[in-house]
Amino acid sequence: LILFLLFAYGFFYQISSSEFWPITISKTWFDLSNFEYSMLQKPLFSLFLSLWHLIPLTDVFHIYIIKAIFTIFGILGLWVFAKFLLEISKLKQKKIYLGILLITLVLSSPILLTNFFRIRTDQITFLLFSSFLYYNYLKKFKASFVFLILIPLVSVKGVLFLIPATYLLCVNYKDYLLKLKKIYKIYIVLVFLSVVVWAVGLNMHALTYLYDTYSNMVFPNLTLKYVLKTEFIFIFCSIISSVYFIVKSNKKFAPYAYVSFYFLIVTLAL
Repeated sequence: LILFLLFAYGFFYQISSSEFWPITISKTWFDLSNFEYSMLQKPLFSLFLSLWHLIPLTDVFHIYIIKAIFTIFGILGLWVFAKFLLEISKLKQKKIYLGILLITLVLSSPILLTNFFRIRTDQITFLLFSSFLYYNYLKKFKASFVFLILIPLVSVKGVLFLIPATYLLCVNYKDYLLKLKKIYKIYIVLVFLSVVVWAVGLNMHALTYLYDTYSNMVFPNLTLKYVLKTEFIFIFCSIISSVYFIVKSNKKFAPYAYVSFYFLIVTLAL
């Protein structure tokens, strides 16, 4: 019932103008003379959107079918993340707690209520990162590594997730990685380097622009003020619990506490 209510809410939520743009330009994958190179910053995202132009759909139906799919992506991301939280907490009767946790996360977060069910890369990135957290905790290396590599291919912003994900991967698979053959270690390093080079190469102008204009930015800006104000309870609880687990040197939760601090710093910086 909760999943159905979340889908209904996301599907009928207002469509923003920013959702039309990626759908429109994605069709240029089939028109190389007018190809929009900014799509290479979100290759899997834009490729997925482009496939729907191959089907003869009316504009309205086209929008709504994609909106339905991305609503499902958003719900799946929340569902997998909730499953990870319940798995690591070792709570029994997980089906009951899963529903309570899902509805609590959504209703208590204005950011999720207003943005999470839109046609954006955020939902897919969150779904992939949550899947990585879940399978990484279950110590399923291959699945963890696949989700880790897919994250930046959805959107270049996903590179920000590579640092904490790589850290957690090394924490959980330290012994496994040390036992790998040298050639496999080289392959893994090359994959990571190729992703980093791709991300930096495509965004060199954006990075230099950020460097040149960062000092002139108003800090904190309106978006950051809104996030800090509306998500204050989550942020406060996260900081307190993270400090506790780090001070106690809890081997199970301390790595995730460091990841939590990383994302807090990234949020404040960007």
